[in-house]
Amino acid sequence: MRIIGIDLHGTITPHGFYNPNMKLPWWLFYFLIPFVLLPKPRKAVVKKMQMMKAQGNQFMIVTL
Repeated sequence: MRIIGIDLHGTITPHGFYNPNMKLPWWLFYFLIPFVLLPKPRKAVVKKMQMMKAQGNQFMIVTL
């Protein structure tokens, strides 16, 4: 069994909103939350994760 770290935004979902070079005001994230929750996961990534889980692996979501 292995524990695999995988990024959520931009890997499992098609869009990532974190950019360390872009300094946004904290209150703007309240407006971005719906856009982060709307995208559906990529089917190919989900299928691969299901195959890896069937082999006994576990996943840890690592995201910013």
